[in-house]
Amino acid sequence: HRTDVGLVQLSFGVLWFVFLVQWADQKLSIKQIVAVGMLLRLVYLVAVPELSDDVFRYLWDGKLTLQGVSPYAELPSQFLQNANHESLKALYPRLNSPNYYSIYPPVSQLVFAGSVWVGGGDLEHSIIALRVFSLIAELGSIFVIIQLLSHWRIPSRNVMLYALNPLVIVEFVGNLHTEVFMVFLLLLSVWLLAKQWSTISAFVFGMAVGAKLLPLMFLPFYIKRLGWGKSIVYGLVVFIAATLFFVPFYTPLLLGNFQDSLRLYFASFEFNASFYYLIREVGFWVKGYNIIGQTAVWLPRIV
Repeated sequence: HRTDVGLVQLSFGVLWFVFLVQWADQKLSIKQIVAVGMLLRLVYLVAVPELSDDVFRYLWDGKLTLQGVSPYAELPSQFLQNANHESLKALYPRLNSPNYYSIYPPVSQLVFAGSVWVGGGDLEHSIIALRVFSLIAELGSIFVIIQLLSHWRIPSRNVMLYALNPLVIVEFVGNLHTEVFMVFLLLLSVWLLAKQWSTISAFVFGMAVGAKLLPLMFLPFYIKRLGWGKSIVYGLVVFIAATLFFVPFYTPLLLGNFQDSLRLYFASFEFNASFYYLIREVGFWVKGYNIIGQTAVWLPRIV
């Protein structure tokens, strides 16, 4: 359990030690690295995540989408007051954010809906379906990394840094975090750009944004590679692609509700918040109290 901090840290420590031994040993071939990496991921196939409960919100959103309801339209707590759905009632107590609008972008929402559909609405079957999708994305990421390393004339053995990375395996396949789809789509976009297919690359980049908003931070780096003119065109295609995926989930409240959820990252979710911790300490030093009320206004705009 994630509350067993010492045990979790010890487990990760052992995993990283084994990884570093294999990295130094240099005996595994590329095929062996890929095979072992996927085998370690398959260990999780029928497991319910222990270190994260986000998966229950994924499946909640997926169930709403299949019912023709935008997951951005209502709070889970409000939805249950206005509708009678036994499967959702059973899932509701396991949500970690019943009073927040969904923060997950549309490509992730489509994956959630697909998982619930493949799983027939059953919780455990839907988790297995989502994990199968994650395994496919991981295999795709590993394959694309090998292609990129070859293209850039970097030793292909470096794929081990991803394929056998304990943190990647545990967080992406074990805990089913949606960055697994973002990483695959972002890598695929970079590979397409390396192959001079810039328009398709930009569209796939937009899909990556539709899985998780983080890739937007990388767009300024494209100016150095493409120049200002091509970068602006590339960015427009990214914007159009990302917007198109939002269309099926459109509701007049979509933008406002999504922004409210995004603001939570800067106002409430303090874990791993390195800059926030620094700002908070300065606030205590200068003002004598927690200044998160002010930072929640201007910090997201800067980011």
